Amino acid sequence: MLLQVCGVGKSFKKKAVLNNVSFNASAGEIIGIIGPNGSGKTTLLNILTGALKPEAGEYRFAKEAKTGASISRKGFFEDMSVKRNLMLFAALEGVKYAERIEERNIFQIDYFGERYGILSAGMKQRAALTIPFWSHKDIILLDEPTNHLDIDSILVLRNEMTRLKAEGVTFVITSHFSSDFEKTCDRILFMKQGSVLYENSCAEILAQYGDIENAYGQITNRKER
Repeated sequence: MLLQVCGVGKSFKKKAVLNNVSFNASAGEIIGIIGPNGSGKTTLLNILTGALKPEAGEYRFAKEAKTGASISRKGFFEDMSVKRNLMLFAALEGVKYAERIEERNIFQIDYFGERYGILSAGMKQRAALTIPFWSHKDIILLDEPTNHLDIDSILVLRNEMTRLKAEGVTFVITSHFSSDFEKTCDRILFMKQGSVLYENSCAEILAQYGDIENAYGQITNRKER
């Protein structure tokens, strides 16, 4: 097992944001976590990166597993160029030869010299998404990675995830769009109000409900009765 999440809980100002969240991830598996804004998805990924500490439960990565993440474009400096920002992230991550970032340019970025603060939301997202892909990782955490992306960039992202999955890389991705999952995910978790309401393989969900959106609506409505 590459990742084990066991009963993780988190509160902010005495309000529970995560409640007893548990799931596992195996090598070469793509796990999708779907839920509305405020369901705890980003908080969960921030805990898995070590940016936040859980107040209950625990999580464990396999020994020596290398992780990468792109979460909410945090940490970028508006007045610095894209390249300078990426070189800073590379230095913090210990990636050698940071100047070679441009050689691992899967999103075909041609604005490395531009000031980050003047970029469109889609351009910023593409820059942030280069970070977890520039060196080998065992598990990659992506928070709503398709936000603001055009169709070409979404296809590039899906193809890269599929290629790396075949090499044994694991992904945990969040979204509030069901279309992000149907073509990529092996297993899907439905979250609402900080809790995992349902978990199943994507194939089983599609076979039983037809599509993920319909499944989410039926299951969350049933749970709320």
